Amino acid sequence: MRQSKKARQNAAYISTIVFQKKLLYHALIDGVPLDAVRLPLTDHPLSIIFDRYSRGEYTKEGNRWIFDGPGQRFEMELVDQKTLPKIHLKEFHNQEVAEHYYW
Repeated sequence: MRQSKKARQNAAYISTIVFQKKLLYHALIDGVPLDAVRLPLTDHPLSIIFDRYSRGEYTKEGNRWIFDGPGQRFEMELVDQKTLPKIHLKEFHNQEVAEHYYW
């Protein structure tokens, strides 16, 4: 992923999202604050959630975090699995709902 400008761009994009996922998981599971962390924002749902979470732009209802934005809403919760919890992210856009699971 270093042979061309586009390949390097894709590698940076993927690395950013993976790093945001790992930090978000660490914050949710271990209670580590992310308010001092600023990373590039991408159009990936995890990146949007990471940015809003680290800025405190959410409301918490029980065990769910709710992120409302213009024309878009996200709901995030931890789902217990047999071994490790997963992040369950619901993305509401117009009349469509997309669900994502991350560990």
